[in-house]
Amino acid sequence: SSQMNQSVVQLGQTGSQIITKSLGVNAAEAVTQKSLWQKVRDLIFYFGFNPKQTMKIGYYYFFLMFGWLFWGMAVGVAIFVVQFRKIRKGQLLFLLSFLCLSVILLFYYGSWDFHDNPDPNSTTLGNSYTRYWLPIYLGAIVWLALGINRLSRLFKSVTIRHSFRILVTGTLMLISLTFVLTGKDEGLIESAVKQRVSRTEWQEIIAATPENSVIISQYHDKLLFPERKVVVGLFDDDRMNLSYAKLAKKVPTYYYNFSFPDKALAYLNRTKLARAGLHIEKVKKINPTFTLYKLQIVNQTYVQQR
Repeated sequence: SSQMNQSVVQLGQTGSQIITKSLGVNAAEAVTQKSLWQKVRDLIFYFGFNPKQTMKIGYYYFFLMFGWLFWGMAVGVAIFVVQFRKIRKGQLLFLLSFLCLSVILLFYYGSWDFHDNPDPNSTTLGNSYTRYWLPIYLGAIVWLALGINRLSRLFKSVTIRHSFRILVTGTLMLISLTFVLTGKDEGLIESAVKQRVSRTEWQEIIAATPENSVIISQYHDKLLFPERKVVVGLFDDDRMNLSYAKLAKKVPTYYYNFSFPDKALAYLNRTKLARAGLHIEKVKKINPTFTLYKLQIVNQTYVQQR
C-alpha cells in the first residue's frame, strides 16, 4: 500500500539519523535519541498499535475464514515443537522467520480497521486483510503439510499412510474449492454474475454520457475509467462542490452513486449544491440501487465570484 511505502521510506531516513547519533551519544543527546526511537516505533506501526483490534481481525480473517488452515497449522507446529530434538537448523530458522513475519504483518495491518466492501460489517475474501496476510497463509500451509505427513506415520501400513494423506489433502482441497467458488459476496460464481451485471451497468452509463464527460462517483471509478474521466467524491465537502461547479462549466459533469430519495434530492439541491451554484437532476436509474445524475450550473455569477 502507499501508506506502507511511505512508512518504509521515513523509517530508512530515521534509521540513518539513529546510526549517526549512536556513534557519539552524550547526555545532552540522550533525549534526542530517545525521541528518534519513539519515531521509529510510530513509523513501524503506521496504523497504530492496537493488540485488541489485531486479535479481533485475526479471529475473523484467519480463525473463522480459514479455520481448517489455522488448526492444521497449530497441529503441525505442535508436532514440530514436541519433536524438538529432531529439528534441523534450517527448519528452526524457517519457524522463527515465519513467526517473526506473522507478528509484523498481524500487528502492522491488524491494528487498523479498514473496509473494501461497502458493508463495514462484511468479512469477505476480497477485503484487504486477506491479501496483506497472504504470506501468513502460505507459511501456514507448510505447517499443515508437516502435520499431515507426521500424523500419517502413526499408521504402519504404507498403503494406509498414502491413503490417509490423499484423503485429508483431498478433503481440504474440496473445502477450499467450495469456499472460493461459493464464498459469500465474492465467490467466483457470484463474482461472475456481478461481472455480467457490471457490464450491463457500464454499457448503460456510457450510452447516457458524452465522450468528454466527467463522472463523480464513490465506488465506480474502476468500472468507468478510462472510457470516462472519473472524480472520486461525494457532496459532503463544500470546497469540492465548488470545484465540481467549475468543472461543470467546462465539460458535461455527472454523478453516479446510490439513488437519492426525492426528499433527499430536493434537500441537496436546496442546500449544499445551491451554495455552490449547482443543481442536480436525475438522468437515468441504472439499476435498483444506483442512479445517474447530471450537474447543472444554476448561478453562474455566484460560481465566478467564488
